Formats: sequence, structure tokens, C-alpha cells
Amino acid sequence: MEAASIPSMISFLFGMANRDSLRGPVIIGLLADLDIPEAASRSAIARMRAAGSLQGTRRGRVTDYSLAGPAAHGFRHSRDLAQRRSTPTWPGEFAGILHSIPESHRRHRDRLRTAATLVGYVPLRPGLMIGLSDQWSQLTPVVAELPADASVAPVALRMRPEDARTAAAQAWRLADLDRRLLALADRARTALDQPPPPDDRAAMRALVDLTLPIYHALVTVPDLPPELLPDTWSQPALIDLLGQVHQSFGTAVQRHLGVVLEQDS
Repeated sequence: MEAASIPSMISFLFGMANRDSLRGPVIIGLLADLDIPEAASRSAIARMRAAGSLQGTRRGRVTDYSLAGPAAHGFRHSRDLAQRRSTPTWPGEFAGILHSIPESHRRHRDRLRTAATLVGYVPLRPGLMIGLSDQWSQLTPVVAELPADASVAPVALRMRPEDARTAAAQAWRLADLDRRLLALADRARTALDQPPPPDDRAAMRALVDLTLPIYHALVTVPDLPPELLPDTWSQPALIDLLGQVHQSFGTAVQRHLGVVLEQDS
């Protein structure tokens, strides 16, 4: 299986199970199916809770978990981008975050950048990140913990259409991103030509192996309107292949998930 962070696998499990919440033993058991040791799973869950990416509700001896914060936003963005059929419109301006955080507080600066990236912002210039919609409210918990000598504020950035197109290509590194999407599409095509997995658990592993990198890439794909996209753009073809992968492995995976979730009920 391709290297993937355990937190990203945990986020993926919610989508795969189509559940807003999952019990702790279910998460750990499904991660075990993906060859993740229990100790590593528990450690990742603890880190995600500490970072505000997971919320836990205690029910007797078991905790129910749900995605929260920037991780939940990033998950919804990649899922919605994969399922959307309508074309976004261009409001004529970018939402922005203007920040100045001293090097002595690099940890806070990195946390702000990470959280901002998860909710759709990308760096355009040092101290300036831009996005397609105002997600300032999503960053309130991170902003509240910044030191007193740090400054951060939401801004709006209006540009001429040609300048906005150039800024989008630079900020989202669309040329590099397109090459990444092309490589993922080629990998999916190759996998679809191979014999089916031998059992349901293997099908789940294959689905995660193939689609998690795609969803992870889609987290970084802006939902850009046509006015801001390059002339050639691989996202539509990749999303079509993503649907084919789900169709190919979906029945076996849902059968496996059904057994796991029924045993836990």
C-alpha cells in the first residue's frame, strides 16, 4: 500500500463507511485491516483529538468519534469536489488571510498555515494566503491561540481577470498539480485493468490504496471556476476514473464494512 498518514486514513474511513460517527473499536479494527498496529492507531486518534480534528463522546466504555475542525472541512471539500456536477462561479475576488508571525513563534505560524490550507487557503506571497471563499470562522480556534505579538486578519483581494488567472496558477501551482492528477489517473487506469482482489478485505485495501491518494490530492485542488483554470486540466478525467474505481471495488468493500459495523452494533 502507498504510504499514507494514519490521520488521513481515519478521515477516509468515515467516508468509506458513510457515517458521521464511528466507535473507537471500529476505527481501530478497520485500521488493523489496513495493517496499522493498534498502538499506532490509538496514538493517531489521541493526536487528532488534541489537534481538534476528532471529537469524542464517551458512551459507557466506548468512545464515539466524529471528524471536526479543519480535517472535517478538508474531508468535505474532497468528497464534494468528487461528487459535484455543477460549475462554480467566479465572484471576482479572492478571500485572503494577511499574517505576520515572528520566527520565534514558528510553531504557531505553521499551525495557522496548516489549518488555513485544510480549509482552502494557499500561499500567494509571504504573509498572504488566498482562497476562493471566506473561511475565517473556521480558523477562530487557531487564531485565538496566537501570541500577542502576532497579527492576522481576513482580507478581500480583487483583481482583473487575467491577473486573477495568473495568481491562481501561481498560488495553487496548477501546472504541478495537473501533473500529479495525471499520474494518479494513469495509476487508476492500470489498476482497473488488473484482476479483481481475491476477497472483501483485499478489496478494501485496494480501494484505500487507489482512492486515498486521489482524495488526498483533491483536498489541495481548488474548486476553481473555468475563468481561472488552465487550458488543459486533468481533474474531470480523474474524477471519472475515481467513480469507476468505486464501482469496481464498492460492492465487496461495502460487504466487508457491513460485517464490521453489524458486529459492533
